Amino acid sequence: MASRTYSTQFIQRAAVTGPATLVYEVPLGFLAVVKCITIVWGDITVSGLDAWVQAANLAKLARYSWTATLAQPTNIGGTALFWGAWACEPLDTLSVQTAAGTCDITASGYLLSLP
Repeated sequence: MASRTYSTQFIQRAAVTGPATLVYEVPLGFLAVVKCITIVWGDITVSGLDAWVQAANLAKLARYSWTATLAQPTNIGGTALFWGAWACEPLDTLSVQTAAGTCDITASGYLLSLP
């Protein structure tokens, strides 16, 4: 009989700001496949936004960056959606970080048991 696979949420973090914060570690005996990452923000006209999700080796899985310029002076909120298939090995970690601004970050996908 085939086993069922369910989606799970790896990250659900509100008001992310500042240096890297570890938010998820893949359990031993499992492979995490991150399918969807969202970065959601409010008014960042003054602060700008530079936010990302990164793996333990500091590789960025998804990043959103916006700064104000004279040609584009306002950004009063939005969502950046990243869809992919990032495979994370057992004990790999996921961290969230911003260099500017504040945002909410979520990531979901599949947690698969290894043979």
